[in-house]
This record gives sequence, C-alpha cells and structure tokens, in this order.
Amino acid sequence: MSATFKNIAALVGGLLAAACLQACGKISATDPADTVVASLPQAAMTNYAENCSACHGANGVNGAARQLADPNYLASVGRDALINITTNGVPGGFCPGSGPASLAHWNPKQVAEFVDGMLDAWGKNGVALSIPWSVKLAPAGNASNGQAVYAATCQSCHGAPGATVPSASGSVTDPNYLRLITNQGLRSAILFGRPERGMPGWSGPFPHQAADRKLSSQEISDVVVFLRSTASQKQ
Repeated sequence: MSATFKNIAALVGGLLAAACLQACGKISATDPADTVVASLPQAAMTNYAENCSACHGANGVNGAARQLADPNYLASVGRDALINITTNGVPGGFCPGSGPASLAHWNPKQVAEFVDGMLDAWGKNGVALSIPWSVKLAPAGNASNGQAVYAATCQSCHGAPGATVPSASGSVTDPNYLRLITNQGLRSAILFGRPERGMPGWSGPFPHQAADRKLSSQEISDVVVFLRSTASQKQ
C-alpha cells in the first residue's frame, strides 16, 4: 500500500469517525479489530473482525456505522439484501463491500456464510418491520413536512438546524456529517434508531410527545429530505 493511499485512508477514516462521534456519541477507545467477536461463528468472526469491526463495532454495536447486532434490522433488510450489501458495498457510502471485486476478495460462498453467521448470532427473534427499510421502496419526501416532524420528534435531542450551542446527542444537520452519510443511512438511523446509544427508532418514545407517537414511512422520508436540504442551504 502506497504512502499516499495510507494518508488518504487515514484522512477519510478520521473524518468519518469525527462526524459520527458528533452525531451519534462516543466510539469505544478499544480497536474493534483487536477484540474477539465471540458471538459469531469462527470463520465469520475472523472476517468480521478484519473487515467490518472498525466501522460497525467489535460485536456489531458501538461503531461509527450502522449497528448490525440488531435483530429487527437484520430481519427487515433480509438475507438477499444483506448478501448484496456485503458483496457490493453501499453506493455513495464508505462501505466498500467484500466480494470478488473488492480488496477482501470473498467468494460468494464466503459472503453467504458470513451473512448466515450474522443472522444466526444477531438475528434471532427479529421482526421485519412493515415500513420499507430501503429508500428505493420508500415514498418521496417533502422537506417542509420533514422540518415539522424533525422539530417535534428529533430537535429536543439533536438541536435546531444551524444552532451554535452543542446539542445533547450531536447535530445531524452538520454539513460535514451529512456529506458522510447517505440517504439510506439517514433512513435506517431514523427507522431503527441506535438502541445501543439510547436513540429510539420510528416507534419512539419521543421526548415531549404522546407515548403512542410513531413515525410513518412518509414522515421518515420527509425528515430525510429535510436533513439533506439543510446541507444544501449551507453549501
């Protein structure tokens, strides 16, 4: 690996970690790749530790990227989509994939065994949500409506857009954060929350809202479009 590539990789990794620290809280000081992922089968454990844990956390939690040790998330995305993401990565995001065309060069059998290992270890008793998880299946969003939904259900923790005072859970309208996360990442965060950090998903509970307040698929799309619009306004 050339020195130039190492420097670029270090810079990108630092930016990603900094943005996620601000928006999602602390990342463990322990290098996840040095931690044994004991809950996964041996082969999957090794592949996960070497290729995934730096972003997704040592045991699928407390990483900068999406929590994978979430049975409802795994059930909602489904095996076929998980295999596709593991193979091809996330378009527009930082997940590079691990298939034959990637640096990891996993063959289809290794990818399938890896996904099956995750589902066996972290996906038991998961319930697939009725709300579409994918932005490709979600309704088109409306930024004006999203602003109202954000103000009612998100702002008390994440702060008002453009606020200069740090919010309790970090700003999700920071343009640097929004440059590093895809619309799919935003939708997944809103839909499934970050359980390991106390962030509720679509079903709440939300501060200062009725106990039965839930977000609809349309409202989630609206918030995603609104968040993206705040970055455009600041460019």
